[in-house]
Amino acid sequence: MEINLNALTHNFNFYKRQIKPGTKVMVMVKAFAYGGGAAEIANHLQTMGADYLAVAFSDEGVALRKQGIRLPIMVLNPVEESFDLLREYNLEPVVFSPEFFKKLGLFARHHAIQIPIHLDLDTGMHRLGFEPKHLTELKKLISAYPELKIASLYTHLVGADEEVHHDFSIQQLDQFMEMKSQVEAVLVYKPLIHALNSAGIVRYPDYQMDMVRLGIGLYGVEVTGKYDASLKPVSTLKTTISQVKELPAGATVGYSRKGVLAQGGKIATLAIGYADGYDRRFSQGIGYVIIQGKKAPVIGNVCMDMVMVDVTPLPDVKAGEEAIIYGEQISLKELADRIGTIPYELLTNISTRVKRVYYLD
Repeated sequence: MEINLNALTHNFNFYKRQIKPGTKVMVMVKAFAYGGGAAEIANHLQTMGADYLAVAFSDEGVALRKQGIRLPIMVLNPVEESFDLLREYNLEPVVFSPEFFKKLGLFARHHAIQIPIHLDLDTGMHRLGFEPKHLTELKKLISAYPELKIASLYTHLVGADEEVHHDFSIQQLDQFMEMKSQVEAVLVYKPLIHALNSAGIVRYPDYQMDMVRLGIGLYGVEVTGKYDASLKPVSTLKTTISQVKELPAGATVGYSRKGVLAQGGKIATLAIGYADGYDRRFSQGIGYVIIQGKKAPVIGNVCMDMVMVDVTPLPDVKAGEEAIIYGEQISLKELADRIGTIPYELLTNISTRVKRVYYLD
């Protein structure tokens, strides 16, 4: 996987131009920075002027700290067992329920420390977060545990990438404004307020508030479709041809003999499989790769470590040549649509055994 850091910079700056000068940017580097390599990308973001980073689990934040990342790091899904790590590595947990608030508050009091926290307010995602019915108890807990300082209040839009959910998104934002006002009323300081993800930055510019959260857009996928041409693909996944075979008419290819060359032809075996993150749903012609600038469809089933493609129309193809899995010539959106998934899954499924190479073009 080749990671173009200049393309990353381009995408970051595109989103910076969409927001007001005083609005902070939190960048999602969870799940190995969407498959791109968390430490390397976080370090680049640090030099570009990102204000915050976000990871899913405490271990991800610890790894970034050990790589010299100094930016504030929000942990989206902390667990009680990681409280010591939060303290040791200066990580800022999301707090999402009265029970979790109490446990963390008692931990902070026992160790005589103050912990910055982020309050997740559930306005419709129904994943984690305080619901409106929890606000009275939440306000009491804030007063009872001054050891927990509210660094931010936020919510997550469930459908900002799709126009069909516009009314629901506005409903979420309105509810969030009401909920955050109730919480702010018991604070003697002002936390950061944020609600917009990558799609929200594009679709709801009037709700930027203090900070926005940049995720998939940074990596070159504009999920609303409004600014596809404005972003650059950050990663290109490549492999090489291991062997080329000429097969007779009627030959079958791969496990369960699912690939059939009725007229005979030529196949190339590529050094990538589902253990590397090349989804098995690309089997039997659903997926394709680019070889010599032309499409070569998958034939048969994707194997664990290899995949075969039909190169019959390419007369001079040979072992050692490059095959492009995705990149500028094959969009992640198109590939995701072919197997009924989303670009996020394709990016984050790329195995850590796939070497990442970073470059500036």
